[in-house]
Amino acid sequence: MTDAEWAAGRPGDARGLSRLGRAYAFFRRWREQGLITEFHDRMRGKVREREGREAEPAAGIIDAQSVRAAATLPAASRGCDGGKKVPGRKRHIVTDTLGLLLVIAVTAANTGDRDAAAGLLKRLCRLHHDITLVWAGGGCTGSLADWCRDRLALPWRS
Repeated sequence: MTDAEWAAGRPGDARGLSRLGRAYAFFRRWREQGLITEFHDRMRGKVREREGREAEPAAGIIDAQSVRAAATLPAASRGCDGGKKVPGRKRHIVTDTLGLLLVIAVTAANTGDRDAAAGLLKRLCRLHHDITLVWAGGGCTGSLADWCRDRLALPWRS
């Protein structure tokens, strides 16, 4: 079934909308109970094991990406990334070495990489106790690297 069929139901199928409502009810319940995160974490572990790795990663890679945001989004959640001249939002992510998502934060694009990284790294350490090393791009260097080593006892490579 394609995405369009899923959203609209099959042509001539009056039950399509009720199926969508039921599916969304499951999703909403799973999200409220934290099961979506649990499913994601278990699947990530399975993928890592299939690749011959430990289920829990030992290293992470932090980076940010600015993306254009629709004008319909509230102005408070948008900004302009001065370095890249991109109006919109910024995704701050930490992945494992396979590129699988560990933690994410979405901010206005004018939020500095270092500012968002501090909160992201605290969450990373709280959720993934086996992390022993973090690699970072050029936007996450200097005082953030020192803070990460001193406050989180986490080695830093850029």
